[in-house]
Amino acid sequence: NDEVTIQFSEHIMPYLINLKAEFTQYKISELQKLNSKYSIILYRWLSMNYNQYEHYSVKGGRRAEQVEAYRNPSITVKELREITDTINEYKAMTNFTRKILKEPLEEINAHTSFNVTYEKKKAGRSIDSIVFHIEKKRMADDNSYKLDDRAYQEDKARKAETE
Repeated sequence: NDEVTIQFSEHIMPYLINLKAEFTQYKISELQKLNSKYSIILYRWLSMNYNQYEHYSVKGGRRAEQVEAYRNPSITVKELREITDTINEYKAMTNFTRKILKEPLEEINAHTSFNVTYEKKKAGRSIDSIVFHIEKKRMADDNSYKLDDRAYQEDKARKAETE
């Protein structure tokens, strides 16, 4: 037989059923503007942390310092090298900083809704970790597309008549 049977464990089912609530969502319009693979990797990691910050700052359930840690996440250089797959590349810290931090963050700041800065934390003479500071840009809602949408205008007029 050419039959394949796939069975999901009961432990994973809540994640498959509640996809809206159980995974990080990204704005495709922002992701498609990023050219560097390092920009995309950093954007996804920063977005995940900032989404947790927004969630817990509204819903509660975390101490104030935990919530702030989501807005100002810290990552060791070793972990950053692992998620960017640069363990054996950019050995000199100046090259690593330029290629993995400076250029991608310039791109993220220019093309996404985040303003991100970073600071290097030292352990002795070497840089041990990076602390990011994430702020969301204030953006006006762009509803101009609705002005040309005939269906939207008709629906709006219909709602005004019924009120």
